[in-house]
Amino acid sequence: MQPNSYALANGLEALMERSGYVQHLGIRLREGGLGHAVVALTVDERHLNFIDSTHGGAIFSLADTALGIAANAYGQIATLVESQVRIMQAAKLGQMLYAHAEEVKRIGKVGCYKVAVRRDRPDGAIIATMQGTVYFLDKPNALGALP
Repeated sequence: MQPNSYALANGLEALMERSGYVQHLGIRLREGGLGHAVVALTVDERHLNFIDSTHGGAIFSLADTALGIAANAYGQIATLVESQVRIMQAAKLGQMLYAHAEEVKRIGKVGCYKVAVRRDRPDGAIIATMQGTVYFLDKPNALGALP
């Protein structure tokens, strides 16, 4: 049984709050549901590399967080086993970045996801993409106990 949408939204927020790393980076959940999620980040000094551009690791972390929320929304622990990221444009200090993850296919214990990272608005220019594969464990996550 899947949780109702209100419980799911609160549960996804709780998953975000449980990650100290996500909190440290300042990533926020904008929307989420079964197999999809949008997260956002405002680029500040902690995200910059030595050439004053957003560090690739921050962009990867934003995309990975969106993918993780989309996959874990089913209430089962999903863990990333493979990913590929393409960073095509830079992001600068003060810009808002949005990562939108969508499930492409889920077969048994394996799920494939795609993520677009956009600059300035949820429908803005794509600056990076990610493709990732998750493995679903036979263990419930914190959402697994929701009504």
